[in-house]
Amino acid sequence: MHHTSRKFATAFGLLLMLAITGFVGHAQDQHTLQLENNSGYDIYEVHLSPTRSSFWGRDLLDDDVLRSGQLLNIRRVDSCDYDMKLVDEDGDECIRQITIHSDRTWNITPDRLLGCELHQLSH
Repeated sequence: MHHTSRKFATAFGLLLMLAITGFVGHAQDQHTLQLENNSGYDIYEVHLSPTRSSFWGRDLLDDDVLRSGQLLNIRRVDSCDYDMKLVDEDGDECIRQITIHSDRTWNITPDRLLGCELHQLSH
């Protein structure tokens, strides 16, 4: 009996260690994306979707507004290539590709918003 319980304890300890290692490994694959709105425009919607997906995720602002001069921290973002959709105060949509493999900051500038809108009008 004693031998069986030691095997069980060893197996349980090994499984626990694997579970903890897997959890820590997964947590390391998640990052923070900080959006800095320096565009001069208020942003009313922010959507982030893996580029391989054909659906936009929920609006990350919910009912909030990302005012010009404000920051938005999006936490627990998996390492991936994303499409990001921003909708400004005029209802203009800006869709950009963004790669996230570490914590990063993305600066929303007037040139980025205007360039995005002009690019979308030409297609």
